[in-house]
Amino acid sequence: MNTIIVKAEWFEEDGVWIAQSDDVPGLAGQSESLEKLRPKVIAMISDLIELNHMQIQLSEIPVLFVAQVMERMKVPAAA
Repeated sequence: MNTIIVKAEWFEEDGVWIAQSDDVPGLAGQSESLEKLRPKVIAMISDLIELNHMQIQLSEIPVLFVAQVMERMKVPAAA
């Protein structure tokens, strides 16, 4: 594993960012901001690597956070 990809999505109705990763089984976290979510996720990844007995040969692993937000806009009425 060269990079762990974490996908974070904003859920407007709940007011939270939710993160998950296919690279780390069991990873799921949430927070009201990306700034607070990132350190939580890093700590969870560290714990889950140990709990899942994942074999990592590197001393450091890059963690790529991919964040997405869907916005909706009103379409102006035709003139």
